[in-house]
Amino acid sequence: MSSYESDSPKKLVGTQGVSTASTNLQNHPITIAWRKLSYWWSMALLIFAMFVTFYGIGQGWTNPPWDNDALPPAVNIVLFIVMLTWIALLEGCQISIVGLQNINVEQYKDTHPRAYAICELAHRGPNVERFLVGRQFLLLFNGFLVSRIGGGAGNENFYIGDWQWNAPATQFFWLNSTLLMIVIIALGQLP
Repeated sequence: MSSYESDSPKKLVGTQGVSTASTNLQNHPITIAWRKLSYWWSMALLIFAMFVTFYGIGQGWTNPPWDNDALPPAVNIVLFIVMLTWIALLEGCQISIVGLQNINVEQYKDTHPRAYAICELAHRGPNVERFLVGRQFLLLFNGFLVSRIGGGAGNENFYIGDWQWNAPATQFFWLNSTLLMIVIIALGQLP
């Protein structure tokens, strides 16, 4: 019998009723190897997606809401990064404010007075709902701008140096913004 198997499956104490069988599966060597492999290939995919997106912005092959020649590519890249950062901050604020609703913050009144005052203000009356509505509008605004600044445009096949993509690859990865979606989700919404 291997070290990850158990003679008698036992229930863990808790409200979820998670069995040791699911814990054993999570600690199985194949599961751990797959998890580690997925970290590496997803990081490689994110780096590739970022490279292609920033390369396209730098070449001016995108579709910003202003004339493509109106701003230098470096300014478009800075705006793209600022908008992604703003999206990440909005997501983090939502998690913090909604997650702290049921926490008794009175115990932090003397040790963290500024945090206490902010939580009191944020959770007073309908402020959480107001924040969530405003956050959603800002996310829509930033999401549209990011997708316009970083989204592909044009009829030519995408190329990097001598490496030219064929028409289906250009359509799927560049013009349909598949790689841009990976950048927005991994950098803007998941951190």
